[in-house]
Formats: sequence, structure tokens, C-alpha cells
Amino acid sequence: MWSRSAWTRPRIALLAAAIVLALLALGQLVLPSIAADRVRAELGDDRAQVDIAAFPAWKLVLGQADRLDVSTPTVAAKGPTPLGDLLERAKDVGRTDARIGTIAIDELRLRDVRVRIADGQVRTDASLSVRALAAMVPGGGDLTPLPPGTDGRPRFSARVGVLGVSAEIPVAVGAVDGRVEVRPEEGLASAVAVTVFEDPGLRVESVTGSVAGDTLRIAFSGVLT
Repeated sequence: MWSRSAWTRPRIALLAAAIVLALLALGQLVLPSIAADRVRAELGDDRAQVDIAAFPAWKLVLGQADRLDVSTPTVAAKGPTPLGDLLERAKDVGRTDARIGTIAIDELRLRDVRVRIADGQVRTDASLSVRALAAMVPGGGDLTPLPPGTDGRPRFSARVGVLGVSAEIPVAVGAVDGRVEVRPEEGLASAVAVTVFEDPGLRVESVTGSVAGDTLRIAFSGVLT
């Protein structure tokens, strides 16, 4: 055993450094697991697979991380929108990559959703049913795919009923005031506009997509707000 005289300043400094390194190593092992459990609870589905990384791991105590990868069947809407918690957390994460099986937004279901966030820039891909989208059009109109616009926006010919009159009008899926909407390319926009996606944490700036059968595969990009 060391005598009292053996506790010199160099030895005390070495012991303190060893303790700090041990705590850092323990935190690197334990804190990511604790943070992953918290993210899983925020998503509202205990089947979610969460991988979170930060160096040093103590950043996780402050809610910060370098990387967050999520794969989950669903996301529970605890706030204004299903993606609210994920988008809010992404503000403190260097890179977020989320794969979500299904998200319910009012009458619509977005499937095979992929959300990638880096430096405040958001890119999202999702699939939805054209028939379900058409059912939301006033009068329960039909949507027939048209060639996409020059900017890549999905376009349809919509049969709609307004004030008892049935008409065929061209509509497009695009970004309007930060949200994704289906609306006529000209005239009567507010009367038959349908919101596909809207989240206060995300301002959508551009929309592209393509149709195959009853499936519209849509991609939109924007920024965190």
C-alpha cells in the first residue's frame, strides 16, 4: 500500500485523470442507450429502432447529438403533427435519418416515409394513395395523372364539383406557404385546394414526384423553422 507520503501531486493528478477517463468511457457506453430510450418514448412506438451517437457522449445530457438514425413502424402524434417531436429534436442533431412505415395525417396515410435532415435542411420522400387523395377533393373527384411540370411537380386532371357544377381542371402538387398542397394551376385555387402535408417545424420549399398506378411517390425539401 502507498503511504500518506506517496500521495504526491503527480500521483494525485494521474489518479484524477484516470477517474475522468473512466467516467468519460462509462458515459460513452451508457448515455447513448438512455438517449435512445427517450427518443423511442417521444416517437410513441416501443418497436422503434434508434441509434444515436455523440462525442463526447456528455453532449447528450444537453439534448445534443452528432447523429440520429431511426427506423419505426409508426409515429404517434403527441403535438400538433406526427413529426413534431422528431423535427424539434433534429435542431440539436448534426444529421438525422429517419425511416417511418406509416404516418397518418387527417384522412391521408403517408407510407414508406424517409426523412433526412442535415444543417437545418430537410429532404422527405413518401408514398400515398391517389384514390385517397382524390377523396379529399371537394365533391369527391377523380384524379387522372398528367405529365409532370417542367419543375418536376406531379400534375393531375381533377374532376371536381363546385356549387353543383362538375368540371375537369388541371391541378398540381406543390409548395404553398411552407406546406404541400394539391391545387388548381389557375383559378379557384382556394376552393379546391387540399393540404397533403403541413408542419409548423418545417417550411417546405419545393416538391417533385411521380405516379405509378394508384401510388404517388412524392419528395419535398425545405428547412427547419
